[in-house]
Amino acid sequence: MPWCLGLMLATAAAGCGNPCDDLVNKICGCNANDTAVTACKNRVSADTLYSSPTAEQKNVCATLNDTCTCNALACGDYAACGLAKSDPNVDLGTQTCH
Repeated sequence: MPWCLGLMLATAAAGCGNPCDDLVNKICGCNANDTAVTACKNRVSADTLYSSPTAEQKNVCATLNDTCTCNALACGDYAACGLAKSDPNVDLGTQTCH
């Protein structure tokens, strides 16, 4: 599992408004359709029911929120979102690289 996705899985259910939740929403939002977006968010939520992010984890997520885009993922720049490699649960559809 990519390192930051694991971080996000450990922090996403901690509550509204933290940068790790925002990052999860951004990455899940890159899925090709609403059903896949919802499934992605549900998987993360189920895996993180009792977790809270540390201040350091929130800082990492905040930094990644500045660089993470669907285009970055589609172009293979997984590090921009804190991912070491492609997440098979993210279906990026037909986006093009610029």
